[in-house]
Amino acid sequence: MSTLANLTEDLFRLDFDPDAALYHHAGETLSRRQCQHAITAMASQLERVMEPGERVVIALDDSPSLICLFLACIAVGAIPAVVNPKSREDNLAAIVADCQASLVVREADAPSLGGSQAPLTLRAGGRIGSFDDFTLTALVGPPVPDWQSFRRRDRTAPAYLQYTSGSTGAPKGVIHSLETTFGFCQAFAVAHLGLKPGDRLYSIPKLFFGYGMGNALFFPWFCGASALLDARWPNAARVLENLQAYRPNVLFGVPAIYAALHDQAQVLLDCVELAFSAGSPLPRTEFDFWQEQGLEICDGIGATEVGHVFLANRPGAARAEVTGFPVPGYDCRLMDRNGESLSARTQRGVLWVRGPGVSPGYWRADATQQARFDHGWYRTGDLFECDESGAYRYRGREDDLFKVNGRWVVPAQVEQAVCQRFPEILEAALVPTCRQYDGLRPTLFVTLEADPGVNRILLGQRIEHRLADDLPSHALPQYLHVLPSLPRNDNGKLARAELCLRADTLYHESLKEERAC
Repeated sequence: MSTLANLTEDLFRLDFDPDAALYHHAGETLSRRQCQHAITAMASQLERVMEPGERVVIALDDSPSLICLFLACIAVGAIPAVVNPKSREDNLAAIVADCQASLVVREADAPSLGGSQAPLTLRAGGRIGSFDDFTLTALVGPPVPDWQSFRRRDRTAPAYLQYTSGSTGAPKGVIHSLETTFGFCQAFAVAHLGLKPGDRLYSIPKLFFGYGMGNALFFPWFCGASALLDARWPNAARVLENLQAYRPNVLFGVPAIYAALHDQAQVLLDCVELAFSAGSPLPRTEFDFWQEQGLEICDGIGATEVGHVFLANRPGAARAEVTGFPVPGYDCRLMDRNGESLSARTQRGVLWVRGPGVSPGYWRADATQQARFDHGWYRTGDLFECDESGAYRYRGREDDLFKVNGRWVVPAQVEQAVCQRFPEILEAALVPTCRQYDGLRPTLFVTLEADPGVNRILLGQRIEHRLADDLPSHALPQYLHVLPSLPRNDNGKLARAELCLRADTLYHESLKEERAC
């Protein structure tokens, strides 16, 4: 087999019915054949303005047009990156600068990027048939019929970039290739989930997430399935509307959405046969609720650097509070913070993963960033424990740990305990506060299901009392603050650094009040 190939061309060559449904969007169903024609038409236009290897930033709402543009870029050898269309302008500008994009594609109402080095910007707008033209026809003329001039490269060469959430610093461009993409599709979609022709997929996470891109962009092409695409931002009402109209049998969600559907559980039960959750750990209460309704939710975890999910519960054998087992083709190991092997398998450690979806590294990475990739292994930064059965349990991020009186506090452990024992608490986040005389102390931020007038002091006392038997004293929250919502970045990740600053501010304000008294 030749080592030269093109990801888009190889997706076209997969042996599935060309007239089978591929995408459902805004009441319209599009076949593989229709999408292939749209992709090659766009490619014939893009090659007149793009050179192989140039980068394209795509900041669009989910639609078949986004997917066709993405695959058309790859077809001509350009390297696309799909990003959040609602990103702040400074974040988008940073990504454009990082990958040195030659072209940016945005929604019609989005502002233009400023600066003397601003790249060419195209807009969603006029349509040809079922697909956006992105003003390409006005710019370069009509498409060429039956275009087939795919730019082939080594199967390990960069095909596209996925930008990390930026929860631990500036977003980083993760390189993925034909080899890693087909690798994670085969490992998770086929070998682990068993997706097949006729399956109807609904991914609530959007395409700019690695999780959503795999679910809704690549898996339909790779498995012969079809997927729903919704340009709107998801909420409980829209998810219910889509479940009723589209009736997917496979649902990819996150814990918060499953929790929001409790009152309308039957709508989900009437169609969904396989439910998967990722993005954050699935609480036991959530797992138990749906299990009692007759639906098993399989939890798992992935990483942008691994393309998709690499640890997951097996359908038909899911367990509460277990993140999962390595997906077929992946190896996992736990190491200490210095990268040394643990003395016992069941000790808590930093997770390293090796397998078919692992990226070769970051775009324009410095030595420190690139050190997370080591001879095919990737250091996730996630803390896990592994029991004798080989099941992995998530225990937080190594970046989130802090010490109180010389002893480590694991925020995820406290947060999970709080949410499990207090149903009225929707979310919890534990961060350190630097006190004036005795160092760091834990501060807990929570959001509540209702009753914003709750007595904060009494709630704090209840939390301390309920957790005292299960957690060491140094990990118990010393301060409690109730917020209407927890701050998040553009990709929906918890902004812990912002909470740390807020905790310090609130602490010093309380000191001033005490002195004033």
